Amino acid sequence: MATALGSCMLTIMGIAARDHDIDIIGARAKVIKEMIADPYRRIASLDCTITMPRDLPAEQRQIIEEAALTSPVYQSLGEKVIRPVRFVWPD
Repeated sequence: MATALGSCMLTIMGIAARDHDIDIIGARAKVIKEMIADPYRRIASLDCTITMPRDLPAEQRQIIEEAALTSPVYQSLGEKVIRPVRFVWPD
């Protein structure tokens, strides 16, 4: 699930980047999965950090960040799964 989330988000970001002529080559996603056992064993959270290779203007950042949050895997996760997404942009 963690791998699916990260790869799906990067794929959708790549499509948006291509459509808007934005270079995001080198973007990376790291997803940390946390399990819970009460009342049954399941995924409690998928904490995603997306590291961008270069700084972009605010308008392009917004396009890329919104694209990531519309990925089908992200949108398909149930309400019980905590799913924070953090974007790391270079200074």
